[in-house]
Amino acid sequence: MSATTRQHTLFPLPPANLIAGRTQAELAELRLPPPQPMHTTLTTNPALAQARVVENVFTADQCEQIMAIGTRRPREDARVQSYGNSARIGHVAWIDPSPETLWVYQRLATIVAWVNQAFKFELMGFADALQYTQYGVGHKFDWHVDIGAGAASNRKLSMTVQLSDESAYEGGGLQFISAPDMTMPKARGAAILFPTYLAHRVGEVTGGLRCSLVGWAAGVPFR
Repeated sequence: MSATTRQHTLFPLPPANLIAGRTQAELAELRLPPPQPMHTTLTTNPALAQARVVENVFTADQCEQIMAIGTRRPREDARVQSYGNSARIGHVAWIDPSPETLWVYQRLATIVAWVNQAFKFELMGFADALQYTQYGVGHKFDWHVDIGAGAASNRKLSMTVQLSDESAYEGGGLQFISAPDMTMPKARGAAILFPTYLAHRVGEVTGGLRCSLVGWAAGVPFR
């Protein structure tokens, strides 16, 4: 789907200076000037509801190197509860920027900047360390979004890199709620990038071990 441009006649919003600082009760008494319809051109951006796949971001040998780095980092239980049920079961480790990992960060930063030509987000860089994730048999991460309150409100573009060979595990597919019947590619070294507000999940792993690298490009909150 490509971008489209069309003419619109908009019913305008009131000037911000007339609204700022007022209570809801004051708004009920507010007398606005007669609206003047706005004639403008708007261009759509279909990328905002899509995931982008970039193949061969890392070679098989580089994936092995990243997995070795992640394995040496302290491992955390990534269990998350939701309404009394286990929404996430797995293990994670955090890979900070360092001389050992500089090549990983630089490669991913380049890919993010390249793909962001489609999304056109205001991005600054990686505010969080990269997350090395492991999902074994029975592990999963149910439907969720990557944006949230606090520091997570700065997350704008999510990225998952497939580190395991696709023959090393069964199940564990990355899916999006807008296309639940479509599973993203599992090719080793491929990166999948998508807006942090897109709901997605990692299906239950039924065999083997799924390893991936997850990152979030951050910037000023969406506005």
